[in-house]
Amino acid sequence: MGETSSGAVAIQDRQLTVYLLAILAGTAAAQGHLEKAGAVWAAVEAEEGRGRVGRWEAERDVYAARVLDHENEAFATGRVKGRRMTLSDAVDYALADID
Repeated sequence: MGETSSGAVAIQDRQLTVYLLAILAGTAAAQGHLEKAGAVWAAVEAEEGRGRVGRWEAERDVYAARVLDHENEAFATGRVKGRRMTLSDAVDYALADID
């Protein structure tokens, strides 16, 4: 997964990177890593704010539900961090400490 994510960022494939980050945010949330989930999801939201991301808009709600169902204080703390991340930083952060 790390190579795929890093490769997407390296070739500037915003859409693929956004999808990968959404999946990683959902995984972090499901595993109880809510601060990480919030940070990664906020990076996705920040990228959305920069402009359309291809087909992402049509499928966003499915991914959002997997993440936003876990919102709490830790998630909100992560969101603050994630808003300041570049896509590349968000990928590195999302992949850190994955077993």
